Amino acid sequence: MSIRSAALLALTSALILSGAVSASASAHAFFVEGKEVAGAETVEIEVSGIVLKQGLSTLLGEKIGQECAESNLTGQLEKEGKGKGEIKTGSCKLFLVSAGKKENLTSCEISSPTFKVNESLVTGPGGVVETEIAPSTGETFFILTIKNAAEKTCVLKGTYEVKGRYVCASPEAEVEKVTHEVICTSTGSKATFGKEPATFFSTGTGKVKSGKASRAE
Repeated sequence: MSIRSAALLALTSALILSGAVSASASAHAFFVEGKEVAGAETVEIEVSGIVLKQGLSTLLGEKIGQECAESNLTGQLEKEGKGKGEIKTGSCKLFLVSAGKKENLTSCEISSPTFKVNESLVTGPGGVVETEIAPSTGETFFILTIKNAAEKTCVLKGTYEVKGRYVCASPEAEVEKVTHEVICTSTGSKATFGKEPATFFSTGTGKVKSGKASRAE
């Protein structure tokens, strides 16, 4: 189900600050074909087709954003609604937002980081099951590197920590299905890019690698 994690992602930037989320941890579990994932059992999952849009807030007085068009998460579902995985980001670009319009910053290149995460099923608003995604250790998801594009000068050149925690929803998380839509937004999440608050939006499709139907509750 909420194998929705991911992404990613991310990817990036996931990058959420160390802050409390609106969702609260509770007793939850993953089920695969009606059987609860328990004990030492591990169920491989994947979230593909992740499109990540990270609002990197204000850098040097400019509204900056990051978009990764090709990202994915692979991981494992574990007992008691826990899980872990790795997010790989791809085709990441930096853009400037001005007067409601987006302009690619062609003078800058950014890294496409790979990072490990932990997942936990939590109770969201209205009692729905959601997934909280956090760094595997500490508060930092990854370090984003911005550098000069070929023969150009990037004024944002440098390294930036992406921190936080994401909360992702799946419209039918509690319905036993082979694939589940994954939607991660700033609602309930906390993210920072460098030292600035950041917005986050990501979508993808999750499933158990074996192709079996899954759900969470």
